[in-house]
Amino acid sequence: MSRSGIRIFCILVVVLSVSAARCRAFYEAVPIQLSLWAPVQVFSEERDVVGLRLGLYGANANVVGLDVGLWNQTYDCQAGLQVGGLNTVDSRVAGIQLGIANLVGEGLSGWQGGFFNLVNGEVHGVQTGPMNMGMMVVHGLQIGVVNYAQDMTGLQIGLFNATQVMYGLQIGIVNIISDKESLPILPLINAAF
Repeated sequence: MSRSGIRIFCILVVVLSVSAARCRAFYEAVPIQLSLWAPVQVFSEERDVVGLRLGLYGANANVVGLDVGLWNQTYDCQAGLQVGGLNTVDSRVAGIQLGIANLVGEGLSGWQGGFFNLVNGEVHGVQTGPMNMGMMVVHGLQIGVVNYAQDMTGLQIGLFNATQVMYGLQIGIVNIISDKESLPILPLINAAF
């Protein structure tokens, strides 16, 4: 492994460890989880996974590491890389979600890439895909066909960009900043600072 590869690996280990510490205490964590369709899986849904989870539909309390499946369900926190058709996390994500649909309940620190990305809490990072939605505060970047944030600090790039409150820039065909006093709707570029 090259020096830069070792550095990246060490950074990922530190980031995942810090991210995992933000979740509740782990309950009898297992290094690997295999599932057909929860509850038909090696370990129960109440167990935490620190390592690898593979399956068609897997469900666990916390997952730290690599999570691959058709439908990945995490009841509390997810840290690491989650790849699937449908990724659902009830609490927080620290890391990367790649899927057709990525749904997060409380917050995202990282990157969501998929056809439909939704975070009901705060976003610190990037959302990319045809439809990106941050239902509270987004600090970062949204790139897609339709981008929405309740409160946006950063950059939106898409055909249709909308936000209630903006501290940053929108680039697209239709750009809406609802709380902007003058010219709240503009083509091509809209900004508020």
